Amino acid sequence: MATLVLSLGLNGCGKEDPAAELNVDRNKVATVSGIAHATLDGISIVKQYAPQGTKVFLKVEYTELSSGASTGVYLLETTVGASGKFEFQNVPVSNNGATVTITGDEFVHSYTMPNPSLEFPNGTKNEMRKYHTSSVYASINVGSTAFVTLEYGTGSLFE
Repeated sequence: MATLVLSLGLNGCGKEDPAAELNVDRNKVATVSGIAHATLDGISIVKQYAPQGTKVFLKVEYTELSSGASTGVYLLETTVGASGKFEFQNVPVSNNGATVTITGDEFVHSYTMPNPSLEFPNGTKNEMRKYHTSSVYASINVGSTAFVTLEYGTGSLFE
């Protein structure tokens, strides 16, 4: 389950629930679920996933929740579970819906690639790579469930 991590606003700092000042109706919520793909093995043709425990963040601009808001964000955090799955429940949304931003934390992982040579007689080579993903966006409405895919790709050499 997602947890509230950070909520910044001109009037929201230091309060237990800064979004409460926005008059957010806690009965108007949506769910965002997804999967985080990462290519950890350049040999396998099977889809691979970001490691279990990788953090995923969901951001809703205060202006998406209340027409009276000027700045700030409502930020939720969860982690990737088995088979790359993650979910945010009880994401606040207004009657007009909202657009949310989802992004994943960077991680470092070993990457296996084909390398048939005398140096690597088994035909593979491992190297450490840093993986990152771009943000993805989802439109949500009250009671809806949106599905997103985070793509980490093949990463870049980590030294």
